[in-house]
Amino acid sequence: MIPCTPSLKNKIEELADFIRKSYELDTISKRGLVTPMDYDSSKHNGLEFVQFPQRSLIPLRVFEDNSDNKILGTDFARAIGLSEMNYLIKKLDSISPSTKIEELTYLNLFHGIEQPTNIIVPISMLSNFNQKFRQHMNWDRRSAFIKDYNNNNIPIAWSLYKPIQNIFIIRSDLIRWVQKSSKDIPPFKDQPEYLVPIPRDLESKIQILAGESTERGYIDFVVRTVATVQISENATIKIELRE
Repeated sequence: MIPCTPSLKNKIEELADFIRKSYELDTISKRGLVTPMDYDSSKHNGLEFVQFPQRSLIPLRVFEDNSDNKILGTDFARAIGLSEMNYLIKKLDSISPSTKIEELTYLNLFHGIEQPTNIIVPISMLSNFNQKFRQHMNWDRRSAFIKDYNNNNIPIAWSLYKPIQNIFIIRSDLIRWVQKSSKDIPPFKDQPEYLVPIPRDLESKIQILAGESTERGYIDFVVRTVATVQISENATIKIELRE
């Protein structure tokens, strides 16, 4: 269970609250790449859900001093968001119709998909992509966009998942992200009894568990989300560059 020292309990709850707020900025459901859907046991019980966990043993001294744990909370949230993004890319890569080309040009970039809403590009291509399509691109403070053939601004998401170096053109309205709320997430395999939920919002899409570890002097801290993705036909194409 969580140690009963009021100051320690408050520090743990403060960290949990900051993780929840940070996750709202990093979750894939807020990046415009998918259409979020709430989990409904009567509709979604037969789906295969995936867990995106982050677990760490945090020294008690981290909570006992007066340090600001925002960096720690940000790291937890970003790691979860990155795991969700990598999962989506792997799913897209496994089902997307593939177009193999010798050279990437503007004329073949959006070929084969109607009404695209987003493009996912490996971060390793950022420099070349920007140089090649500069006249069709624009940037704001945090995001990049490229014009499609109808002069619509298509947001660019940069992929950090190194094993897959393909470009994906997608329609986010045909990609459904079904995510469980904290109250619907079952215990994970061999979950220790000392891990308990940090109470706040049971409808939150991120579950946070904590407890005093059997390893003396540490708090066992678990942050996780549980979701699955449903990708409709005609939702995506994959562009592979021939080597």
